[in-house]
Amino acid sequence: MSQANTVADFLPLDVDGLPGKLAASVKAVPQLARLMALLSTKLTAVQWKAFLHTLAGKVAGLRDEPLTPILAGAWKDIRKVAEAIEITRRSPGRVETVAVADHTIEHEQKPTLEVYLDGSRVEEIPCSLSLEIELRGLLLEIEGGTLRKMTTGEVQLKGTFKLADVVLAEKQLQPIAIPGEIPLTG
Repeated sequence: MSQANTVADFLPLDVDGLPGKLAASVKAVPQLARLMALLSTKLTAVQWKAFLHTLAGKVAGLRDEPLTPILAGAWKDIRKVAEAIEITRRSPGRVETVAVADHTIEHEQKPTLEVYLDGSRVEEIPCSLSLEIELRGLLLEIEGGTLRKMTTGEVQLKGTFKLADVVLAEKQLQPIAIPGEIPLTG
């Protein structure tokens, strides 16, 4: 695995079915209802459908965030990890392995999609992403002041991705034994 994992890897979304789900959600999402009312006077039905496909791509793209910053942000507060980051930053080529106690990382973000028409912002659509990652039997490899690799015995992930109040993706995994390593850099 040469590429860093992203939120999308763990919280898949039916991108092909997303435009239909967005269209069906218009009444449940006030921002989409206002947008449809405004755009219905300016766009044809075919253009509205194309707009929904574009919006679906933008919504799906919000999950392209690498997991590394989420994990690193939580671990930088752990004294042993912070020390290893500093030691390897000062000593090029040195690699430190740190055993981390079993723990849960909670992450939430609330991005918004801004919609523009003819150069003016006409709507802002709120989204939310929440993740809960439980890790057990974790070893971190740190080199050059950066988390490079994670070796873990077991991981469990729970996540929800919403557009306003409409759940677009939700997943809760049973604990998964992960032998080997997960690279944290691309």
